[in-house]
Amino acid sequence: GRGGSSMRVLVQLVRRLPAMILPSWTLSKSAPIAIQDVVRAVRRCLGDPETYDRHFDIGGPEAMSYRAMMARPAQSLDVRRPMLPVPVFSPRLSTRWVATVAGVPIELVGPLIESLEHTVLPEENWLNDWLQRTGPSSFEDALEVAVDDAGRPAANPRSKIMKADQRK
Repeated sequence: GRGGSSMRVLVQLVRRLPAMILPSWTLSKSAPIAIQDVVRAVRRCLGDPETYDRHFDIGGPEAMSYRAMMARPAQSLDVRRPMLPVPVFSPRLSTRWVATVAGVPIELVGPLIESLEHTVLPEENWLNDWLQRTGPSSFEDALEVAVDDAGRPAANPRSKIMKADQRK
């Protein structure tokens, strides 16, 4: 969503790198989900005793690799970014590199990259089925919301609140 850290990392990598060397973790699949769909799922569960004390995997409508996720902003921004896969995992090196290029904290990037060592797709459940039946947002929909007219990551709408929270 707008101001989301994962989309910020993707967009900044695509904007700032003329070419990308892709470690093996970029081939792991996940089902990226738009924040508005997470909110819909939470709202669906509120006040429903059947959802209490349970957990649900939810995901977006399309399973895709991180490499595919990087290709979408490049296409949307109308830039060509050659992508060269390399057969190494290298989470420490990748974490430092991505944090530096994307301009985000290592503490944010590290867990993201480590999680991509494995395929992470939602297990089948009624809530995720409901999300998929009721019109989930596409990756492109989420990207459009997350990028401003100049092709930069959109500002986090909570930034003023976050600054106030940090002062307390």
